[in-house]
Amino acid sequence: MSSTAYPARPLVIYHSRSQQRITRMPVVQALLVAVIEGSKIIHTTAGELVCPAGQWLLLPAGQELTLTNQPDAHTGQYLALALAQDASWLQRFHSLYGHLLHEAAPGLPVLQPGSASQQAMQHLLAVQEGCDGPVDMALAEHAWQGLMLALLQQGQGRSILVLPAHDTRQQLQSLFSFDPAHRWTPASVAQRLAMSEATLRRRLAAESVTFSGLLTEIRLAHALALVMTGHQSMLEVALAAGYQSPSRFAAAFRRRFGLTPSALRATRGSVSGMGDKLRAAGAPG
Repeated sequence: MSSTAYPARPLVIYHSRSQQRITRMPVVQALLVAVIEGSKIIHTTAGELVCPAGQWLLLPAGQELTLTNQPDAHTGQYLALALAQDASWLQRFHSLYGHLLHEAAPGLPVLQPGSASQQAMQHLLAVQEGCDGPVDMALAEHAWQGLMLALLQQGQGRSILVLPAHDTRQQLQSLFSFDPAHRWTPASVAQRLAMSEATLRRRLAAESVTFSGLLTEIRLAHALALVMTGHQSMLEVALAAGYQSPSRFAAAFRRRFGLTPSALRATRGSVSGMGDKLRAAGAPG
């Protein structure tokens, strides 16, 4: 979720000890979610899509989801890995292996990973550990490529290997994601994109989005990730998301996601034996 050549962290760990229900969560980048303990439930108009422990969930970009992270009934814990598909990684993957995608099967949103996919995930986990610097991140990208190829070999993964659209919305998402706390204005963004402010607004209207709505979406998505995975205070999270008032931030967060950031943070807790569980997540069955 950055404009640098490599993402800061290929994989992010999510865990909770209470049920988490989040409404209107934007999927800015395609995600691969590996549920290790508990289950993830995606609520749709057609019903519920359930990803139980041991299975993987593929979420293409450009969606807005209502989801529930449900802890295991016996252990009382939810644990999952989330892998965001970085745009620069996708570009290089397509330049190397794009020809393999033309014949790839559509795949399923919920899947049982095969042995090769599990081994590739285990390798990516090992490479990420202690990852620091461009060489380490290049090794992480190589491990990610191995995971994507293993999924394609299994007949899965095409839905999360789609290149992001080069539209105005995507350009603004990239800008805002790089620095959500910046005081972005239509005039400054239009200048960066080498167009007039009127042209910028016209293009956004053609894509059925507004400048302020898109900025709020990216800021709150950034805040959501910090609340669920970080350890910053709520004031620090609010400032990082571009809100000078913690109370206004909490109100906006609740309107978007259905609960306050403090309530969501309270569902988290230390997961006993996390290291063993993560290693087991990549172990072939």
